[in-house]
Amino acid sequence: DNVERHGLKLFAAGVRKKHPVVMVPGIVTTGLELWQGEECAKKYFRQRMWGTMTMVHNMLLNTRCWLRHMALNATTGLDPEGIKLRSAQGFEAADFVLGGYWVWSKLIENLADVGYGPRP
Repeated sequence: DNVERHGLKLFAAGVRKKHPVVMVPGIVTTGLELWQGEECAKKYFRQRMWGTMTMVHNMLLNTRCWLRHMALNATTGLDPEGIKLRSAQGFEAADFVLGGYWVWSKLIENLADVGYGPRP
């Protein structure tokens, strides 16, 4: 990337981490991983069913299976029986979406330049 990073400029100027930064990604940028699923999706264990090219692949090639895994129980609003999707964890969950389109990665990168990082 040929773009000069603002975080590096700030670091050179003496800026260092001071206050906590909490990132709360929205529904569009949060990846959902499969933790339990029907037979049609078992090969996608711990892979994203939402927010990646795997999602697009599943939507196109196995639409019914993908829709069953994305739906909530109509009565309880919880996971359907035998299906468990959970949000992906860490910065990887929100930095890029759909095969390389950055969402939060530039902010994460610049915060890292001045000393921020994941919780120890």
